[in-house]
Amino acid sequence: MADVPIRFLLAFDDGSFSEDATFLVTDWLAHTPKEVIAKNFQVAQTDLANLPKAQLWIFNGTPDNNTLAEDAGSISAPAGVISPGYSYHFSKLNATWHLSSDEWSFFISGQGRVIAVASGPNAARTFDFRAGDVGYIQKSNGHYIENLGNEPLVLLEVLKTHTFSDIALGQWLSLTPKQVVQDHLKLSGDIIEKIFSEEKTKHVIVGGA
Repeated sequence: MADVPIRFLLAFDDGSFSEDATFLVTDWLAHTPKEVIAKNFQVAQTDLANLPKAQLWIFNGTPDNNTLAEDAGSISAPAGVISPGYSYHFSKLNATWHLSSDEWSFFISGQGRVIAVASGPNAARTFDFRAGDVGYIQKSNGHYIENLGNEPLVLLEVLKTHTFSDIALGQWLSLTPKQVVQDHLKLSGDIIEKIFSEEKTKHVIVGGA
């Protein structure tokens, strides 16, 4: 926030931690088809032309002229609430990740595609599923599920955890200072405003094109 170097110390309680395993939003989106990102944010693919094609690690940003209190005041929603139990048919499940558990998906009917993104080289995995298949997504992997067919896609998701935790990409971005998001994603001000105005409420399911 000033024209002087900043130095800080990061400490992790895992002796096997590597900076190569740091999960970055730019890395996630670089491994996700623009068609899917456009559906997720309900924008045109042409609006995403300037998205970084690779991860951004340390880079120059735009100075934040707001005070800490102003930035904190711009966050008008919590991370979300757990909806009551329900069943649904969908065209695409919102891009999301879970903090507290791996995820198992049992595909009951229809055809679907899962892209899961972790960190590091060759970390993006794409799988197509049909009725009777079981999918597995590791904890903290960014992922989405897309309906590939003309019939409803029905599946059962199972997470082994005492506390359910689910973070939607759009909602997470909309609760981050706008300038930080714009510096990372290189999107126009209009698209950033659209994300911030529409994504504060978690969208579990979004419609396809």
